[in-house]
Amino acid sequence: MNKKRILITGCRRGVGRDAAIKLASLGHHVIATVHREESVNELKLYAKDKGVSLDIFKLDIINTEDQKKLLNLDIDVLINNAAVGESGSLSEVPLSRIRRNFETNLFGTLELTQLVLKKMMKNDSGRIIFVSSIAGRLPMNFWGSYCMTKFSLSVAAEILRQELMMITKTVHISVV
Repeated sequence: MNKKRILITGCRRGVGRDAAIKLASLGHHVIATVHREESVNELKLYAKDKGVSLDIFKLDIINTEDQKKLLNLDIDVLINNAAVGESGSLSEVPLSRIRRNFETNLFGTLELTQLVLKKMMKNDSGRIIFVSSIAGRLPMNFWGSYCMTKFSLSVAAEILRQELMMITKTVHISVV
């Protein structure tokens, strides 16, 4: 098996954490990132308990300083998993909360992708995976903000996939 350097955002729990553990157990070099500094040690202990080694650091995907941490990394696979979800009726949810959802789930993800993609394009190799949600295709009452961001992310990823197919056959985009 060809071992990869894989960066995963949003690894504090759930899909991100499970993917990091599984991929590391398969022998890949996994860089698992978390939103808050206090989550770093928690994930380190979890990985140790599972018998795997992860590189772990804080990465707030909408923080420019945190994004700079990726500039010197060689990444074969980027898994965009970090997301936030707001609930409440769209008739009442403050627009500031909806904007914050878009900042993380769409704009931050795209900004991070652009940073990593530049190096992948230069190396003529790589894969970027966007973790979306069925909520982006089947809207749910009281989850409108989250659903809107995931729909937008799925569309953005598909457009990026089509654009890259016209430029290169060695950098791939997937939406899951």
